[in-house]
Amino acid sequence: MEKFKANGKEKSDHLLLKYSTEIKFVLKTIITFALIYWVITRGSLNLEVVAKAFQPVFFFPIVIFIYLTFVVNTYRWVLIMKSRHLNISLKEALPLTYIGQFFNFAIPGGVSGDVIKGYYLLKGNTEKKLPAATSIIVDRYIGLISMILFGAFSLLLNTGAIEGSKKLQGIAIFIVLLLVFLIALTILMISEKTFNNKIATYLVNLMPFSEKIRSLQKELYSYRHNSKILLSALSLSFVSQLSTILTFYVSGLAMGYNISFASHFFVIPVALVITAIPVSPGGIGFGQAVYLLLYNLTLGSDSSIGPDLITSLQGYSLLWGFVGAYYYFRAKKLIVLNNN
Repeated sequence: MEKFKANGKEKSDHLLLKYSTEIKFVLKTIITFALIYWVITRGSLNLEVVAKAFQPVFFFPIVIFIYLTFVVNTYRWVLIMKSRHLNISLKEALPLTYIGQFFNFAIPGGVSGDVIKGYYLLKGNTEKKLPAATSIIVDRYIGLISMILFGAFSLLLNTGAIEGSKKLQGIAIFIVLLLVFLIALTILMISEKTFNNKIATYLVNLMPFSEKIRSLQKELYSYRHNSKILLSALSLSFVSQLSTILTFYVSGLAMGYNISFASHFFVIPVALVITAIPVSPGGIGFGQAVYLLLYNLTLGSDSSIGPDLITSLQGYSLLWGFVGAYYYFRAKKLIVLNNN
């Protein structure tokens, strides 16, 4: 009888996952095209100006800054994996990052680059599935926390601009609440009292995929012993974000926009937090709308600066996605994680 119930619960969980994935795919596709249509029809995207960002004199500095962002983010992931005694080199991990970037653009809404990256990593490491998959979750989580901390710091340096705009005040409140929530969630994840709490265990058992959630909870709990490496990973995230800000700054210069570095420093961290919400593939459409709003509020004028800048960055990111396509189509050797 118990075995029958377990099988029934497993089938129910599978159907729930299947239908939720299909619904998300449809919604994200609709949102993507709707936002692109809205940005274009209101004249908030100037493709002639965007093309200037690809001039040879600016092309190579921008490519280098984006490459630096990829390398730093990938090295952060390598550090996290090594903290769980999973040995992988930066040289082995970078192609997985490129493949993930390719699928961020190649598959609209349904499958993220992180899932594909995890798939290729797990193919050769079936016995280490959980720690390998958890490393991707922790890497993403640290990246999100660093973006929110950077965004909160950016808002703190620009309290004058926030006081004069109700929209910026709303964004500031959202970021602060999100930061408080993530700090509380982090404490709960690494707290021994929470981990061994009977009520928490009971609630987890009521959830779909309860056994998998409990296993994931144990793996996440084990990270409490790797605080130094996690702090190093957080520091690398700040370097990555500075590299992204520099990319926007150089792109702005290429397009002839006279925007101070301070303005970019204010907008980019906040925009990164908002666009971290997986609304559309590669952030296309949603990114244009967010950057349009933030740059217009910051600069005090209605222009196409925000959409132009993010479109140029997405164009460069797509180029790196083609590098990922190269690695994807020639990938033959599986990456095997050895214990240190």
